[in-house]
Amino acid sequence: MITNLAIALTQLGRTVVIVDADLRRPRVHKVFGVENAAGLSSFLSGNAEVEEIVRESGIPNLSVVTSGPVPPNPSELLASKALEAFMEKLDAQGPFDHIFFDSPPLLQMADAVLLANRMDATILVTREGRTVHQSLASGVRRLRQSRAMILGAVLNAVVERFGNYYYYRYHRDEPSEKRTVATVGRVRRRRQRA
Repeated sequence: MITNLAIALTQLGRTVVIVDADLRRPRVHKVFGVENAAGLSSFLSGNAEVEEIVRESGIPNLSVVTSGPVPPNPSELLASKALEAFMEKLDAQGPFDHIFFDSPPLLQMADAVLLANRMDATILVTREGRTVHQSLASGVRRLRQSRAMILGAVLNAVVERFGNYYYYRYHRDEPSEKRTVATVGRVRRRRQRA
């Protein structure tokens, strides 16, 4: 989801950087096919400078910062003052119009909450058929307790089914390079008259 949003913004002429802040199960480097020898964890542990870890993604106006090697203490690194220093130096390195931090799952560990209360805004990403209502409500409560600003939620991986409440479709009438963002909409079921 974060990749699609970032690419959509670059198509509007914005400069964007994605930071893989999932220091437990990183995946941004796999998506963009870049090496992950040094990254966010390297900076936070004092082993690299920002200039060394910001990489081109292969997509115009989009840069990436991979997670770096998996550290033994991810939560401690994300709670440290080094993260604030990273954000300041990254801002100075840009200028970037948007900086996205991809976090680990919200309910499994404290990392996502630690990140959220340092960000300007948070977007929850849920998955159809996997995220239950109670888990989502619990996650929202945790974010509110940390004073995170929640912009909204995205329902991901929705399958198109006739007569279902949700549908998922691409803008098929547009050129393929513009099909980066899928839309999720609500469809009201027609009531049958008796």
